[in-house]
Amino acid sequence: MVDATKEMILHFGKINGCTNKNDFWLAVLGFLCIEMILFLISHLISLNIVHIIIIIIQIILGISLLTLQCRRLHDTNRSELFLSFIFIPFGIIALIVYYCEDSVFENNQYRE
Repeated sequence: MVDATKEMILHFGKINGCTNKNDFWLAVLGFLCIEMILFLISHLISLNIVHIIIIIIQIILGISLLTLQCRRLHDTNRSELFLSFIFIPFGIIALIVYYCEDSVFENNQYRE
């Protein structure tokens, strides 16, 4: 989980390439753990500078998670435009189904 989360953060802003199903879900789990820790810190320490630092960290993690989702969609041979399903009612269910699909190795236009 630590390696997948570190890989997600290191590929900050990188949309090209693919991420397999196992690394994707481990990175999402790591993301949720980091968010819970940040939530606890923000409620235990009530300094404004701490809140600003936490907001900056959350923006970086959010962008990293967004690009991870793009790479996962590429691994299933889908465009990152499928992320717009979030704005459709029940579209998140379709995205979760796509994230759970196996990798496409043959005729995948996004594989390097």
